[in-house]
Amino acid sequence: MDIDTTPPAAIEYEVSKEDIAWLKPQAFSFMQQLEGWCSEKKAAILMDIVLRTKPDIVVEIGVYGGKSLIPMACALNTNRKGVIYGIDPWDNMASLEGVANASNIAYWSTINLTDIMEKLILKIRQFNLEDQVRLIQAKSADVPPIRNIDILHIDGNHS
Repeated sequence: MDIDTTPPAAIEYEVSKEDIAWLKPQAFSFMQQLEGWCSEKKAAILMDIVLRTKPDIVVEIGVYGGKSLIPMACALNTNRKGVIYGIDPWDNMASLEGVANASNIAYWSTINLTDIMEKLILKIRQFNLEDQVRLIQAKSADVPPIRNIDILHIDGNHS
């Protein structure tokens, strides 16, 4: 069974300079409240791509604390269209697959990924991004096909 990615009917909206001027500082402020390693530079590039292409469907594989997902969701919100599917198992055993480095094994064995996911869900609500974000708790290989992907950001298990 495929995931329903039929985009909602949307009126094409031109993003103003004022929208963009507000967007990045707001997204960077949100990022500071999230777990993860995405830099503001990378987030700015991801947001620019979303703003320019005005996608209906964005998929991010490897969400962790949402530090790159949330800026893209903010850009979708600014576009007034589109959804981002965030795929992550938030599971220690899945995070350890293929990991050989001892310090990485120690980290991914002990981090509370359920807590990180729950904090992200709360932040999505707090940031009013529920309409833009769909989280899928699963390994990407186990997720039904998502059709008509406009942007795919692969940032999953780096082993």
